[in-house]
Amino acid sequence: MKRFWEKLTKNSTWIIFLVMLFLFMPVAFNKEPQTDVKAIMTAVGIDKNDDEYEVSCLMVIPTTEKDPNSDLHLVSAKGLTISQAINQLSHNIGKEVGLAHCDIIIMNDEAIEDNITKTLDFFIRGYNITKKAYVVNCPEGAKEMLSTVMKDKSVSAILLANLVNSEDNAVMGVGSDIDLIYRNYFEKSGVNRLNVFELEKNDEGSQQSSQSNGQESGSDSSTSSGGGSGQGEEKKLVSNNKLVFLKNGVKSCEIEQTEATLYSIYKGQIDRGYLFLDNVNDNEKENAKMGVDLVKIKRNNDYVFENGKPTIKCNITLVVALHEIYESETNVEQADNTKTHISKEVKDEIKKKFSQSAERILSVSKENKTDIYEFYNKFYKYKNKEWKKYLEGLESSDEYLQDCQVKLSIKIKDKF
Repeated sequence: MKRFWEKLTKNSTWIIFLVMLFLFMPVAFNKEPQTDVKAIMTAVGIDKNDDEYEVSCLMVIPTTEKDPNSDLHLVSAKGLTISQAINQLSHNIGKEVGLAHCDIIIMNDEAIEDNITKTLDFFIRGYNITKKAYVVNCPEGAKEMLSTVMKDKSVSAILLANLVNSEDNAVMGVGSDIDLIYRNYFEKSGVNRLNVFELEKNDEGSQQSSQSNGQESGSDSSTSSGGGSGQGEEKKLVSNNKLVFLKNGVKSCEIEQTEATLYSIYKGQIDRGYLFLDNVNDNEKENAKMGVDLVKIKRNNDYVFENGKPTIKCNITLVVALHEIYESETNVEQADNTKTHISKEVKDEIKKKFSQSAERILSVSKENKTDIYEFYNKFYKYKNKEWKKYLEGLESSDEYLQDCQVKLSIKIKDKF
């Protein structure tokens, strides 16, 4: 033992190691768990009312229950800025607000009618939030949407961002994440797009609510929507594939379902989808309403000048299949309900609907001076010399949209 201590005292490295071990071992064993000092947030809602912000978050509190939604609590706080509201929220819950697991930010209408980059400045500078967090719009209010999602057990609030996840590549076009919003903001066109989620009255949920007489487990006082909705009125979250567009960070215009589907195809964001048709007539159907599956979508965009006008030629190939006929004046016995192929008349109706959608988008774009198709960015990139020469020939370079045009070329094939 004497020799051991003699060797140990001669080796300074061992002495330092032992000192550090005795100093830090108690701290390591007594260190608080991360969940005791930091609150895990999976979604953030921002409601702007006049000059005040209300920030609402879905906070995860792990439990032993199997239902993932039972782990969630809705908490909120107000402030004159986003950072002030979040600091107040942290004070209220007694924990640091952790945004590393937050992948969706919901904003009400007033929040996007102001400069969105100013509103999101806190998040873009924050080191602990993913820059791929999606930003979406809910006109009825972000807090109201989060409250509805928590009550709707058919939607997992933890996976809320999957509703707009680009990995799905189906039906819904993808809006913008924080990083894309800031990059597009500094582009010449300055245009961004957001998915729109709406809340509708849920009659079935209201009946269930009245039967349960307000008994609800796994929620606290902070879970209430604060929107003043009636106790017996239940709402449900819906998305009609509507897109709202921002110009230089401010809400400018919006497009509806069919237009948004075409726009998502034009952008190459979806490779399958769904289309509703009205008043279809062929040998088997009269004034039929029907749904068509866009089983496979391919598109290629060309940027050219036709008669001196910037023209986008969007070449689309669709593999389609009949999904449903939900209203028709024709006797059902006259139609072969096993057929999924698409008649020539239906194909013509699909082409007509998409062509009308392309024109409506362009009309909205020109009317609101919002470059939805991103003519400036695309022609600057692919036809740089011709584009600069074209702009020089205009009295004002900001008036380029008035000459722009979009032409669709659509090929349709049956599924089988």
